[in-house]
Amino acid sequence: MTRELSLACFVSENEIACVKSEADNMKYLFLAKIGECKVKTTARELSTLLPHMLATSPESLDLILPYVQELLEDPSTSVLAAWHLFDPMAKVLGPQKTSKTLLEPIVKLYDYAASNDNGLASSETGNKHVKLYHRSFLLQLIIRLGLRVFLDNFVAALVEAVGGYRDLTQSEYSQHHHRSEFRNKSSHLKYVSYTEHAVAL
Repeated sequence: MTRELSLACFVSENEIACVKSEADNMKYLFLAKIGECKVKTTARELSTLLPHMLATSPESLDLILPYVQELLEDPSTSVLAAWHLFDPMAKVLGPQKTSKTLLEPIVKLYDYAASNDNGLASSETGNKHVKLYHRSFLLQLIIRLGLRVFLDNFVAALVEAVGGYRDLTQSEYSQHHHRSEFRNKSSHLKYVSYTEHAVAL
C-alpha cells in the first residue's frame, strides 16, 4: 500500500512538473509575441511621427527617447528594438546624441548575445541575436555612430563571434575570460593602428 502511494505521488509530481514547464513555455511565447507587437507598432508610428517632430519641435524627441531606450534594455524586446528602431531614431538624433543615449544598450546586446546572461536562453533567442551580426545592421551602426565609435565598441564582439568564442556550452567564467582577453587585445591593436596612422600623417 505504501509503495502504491509513493508511486502515485511520484507520478503526480511528474505531471505537475510537466504542466509547470508547459505553462512557462506558453508564458514565454506570449511575452515574446507581446514584445514583438510593441516594437513593430512603435516602428510603424515612428515612421510618421519622427519627420513631423523633427520639423516642428526637435526637443520633443526627448519624450520618445526614454521609451525606445526601455525597449532596447528589455530582454524580451531588445534585439527587435535594435533591428527596427535604432536606425530611424539615430537618423534624427545625429551621431553625437546617438552615442550618448543609444550606444550603451546596443553594446550590452553584443555582450550578452548567444549567452545565458540575459535570462532568455533558448534557440529562438539565439536566432534573434544573429540579426545583430547581419551586414545591414552593422552598416547602420557604422553610419549612425561613426567609424571610430564603432571600432572602439564593437570590434572585440565581432572578433569573438567570428572566432567562435561565444559558445553556448561554455561556462560563464570562460565566456567572461575570453571576452575580456579579446577586448584588451582589440584595444591594443586599435591603439597601435591609430599611432601608426598619426606617425604617417
